[in-house]
Amino acid sequence: MEALRILVVRHAEPVVATVDGPPEELRPLTERGLRQAEALATELCAARPHTIVSSPYRRAVQTVQPAANRLGLEIELVDDLREWRSGLGPTPSWKEHYQRCWEDPGYSLPDAESQSGARARMLAALDGLARRWRPRGGTVVVGTHGTVISLALAGLGAPVDATFWLGMPMPAVYRLQADDDGWWSSVSGPGLPDGWAPAAPTCC
Repeated sequence: MEALRILVVRHAEPVVATVDGPPEELRPLTERGLRQAEALATELCAARPHTIVSSPYRRAVQTVQPAANRLGLEIELVDDLREWRSGLGPTPSWKEHYQRCWEDPGYSLPDAESQSGARARMLAALDGLARRWRPRGGTVVVGTHGTVISLALAGLGAPVDATFWLGMPMPAVYRLQADDDGWWSSVSGPGLPDGWAPAAPTCC
């Protein structure tokens, strides 16, 4: 049986969030980001995915749409792949808030999502995809967001912190491969040490 590979894609460059701009879930890619998505499609198509899923947020969908178009695939929207809901609007002090949340993952603003909650949600979403597609194997492309990717990697034991997240490129592709027992036997991508892999089963 062919191994299951999941390509977890951070979206391309979006328009900057502003007080009078579109809501977070509708914030689109910039013109540069749209060009990045077209260029990224070549890499994603080369992996020959049989399935493309995405966060419902517009910038994530736009990033994987060119690959879906070339392959003739419909994008399946998965709400649990959405970005962390920090509860913080556009403000110059956002980095301080994010740093506090990285240092105390259980902390959150009222009616917002903690980073520990977002991490568990993202890991569960990836595990669900692994359970669903491991019998078939092959490649699944996942369009999502930088913070939840970083949190999931940290949840798998990767040496990831706020500095890692701030340095993550847009777009970025992280490659996860599951073995026959459902372990993520290899995980690679920008900023991760070569050859790093989780030390224990994490899915299925």
